[in-house]
Amino acid sequence: MDTEARQVFDLPPMAPEVIEHRVQRRRCRCGTLSVASFVNGHAIMHRCGQIIAR
Repeated sequence: MDTEARQVFDLPPMAPEVIEHRVQRRRCRCGTLSVASFVNGHAIMHRCGQIIAR
């Protein structure tokens, strides 16, 4: 008896994880505009996370 084997490798479906960061702008009664800032490199509109960037 003779045997042959074949293997099929498949990856599970992937879904992206999207995290939105928001900052606020507020104007007080005296007219001063206060603007929050993004931290840790989140200043650009979109970027790849640590897993994708590898």
